[in-house]
Amino acid sequence: MFKLAGKKVVEVPPEEEYLYSPRVKMVGNEVVNLTLEEAAERDAEEAAYQSQKQANKYKELRRNAYLPIEEQLDMLYWDLKTGTTTFVDHRSSVKAAYPKPV
Repeated sequence: MFKLAGKKVVEVPPEEEYLYSPRVKMVGNEVVNLTLEEAAERDAEEAAYQSQKQANKYKELRRNAYLPIEEQLDMLYWDLKTGTTTFVDHRSSVKAAYPKPV
């Protein structure tokens, strides 16, 4: 592992690697390592983001599984015209395949 020391990159001894975050920030025109507190805050933010992303994964899966809107509207039209339920069946099957997390 390496760290930025001023404008030089120096090697970090293995026993000190935990002290340095691979994350950096810009201060003026310099690249500076985050402090431990900043790194912990960033870790918490990233964990929250990943948790939210995982909780909303079903939305993306559903979006990809649904037929194009034109086809869904056609199904709906013909369901109303003929008394069938293909539109509702399609939507229900996608929702069943990718349930919303509780």
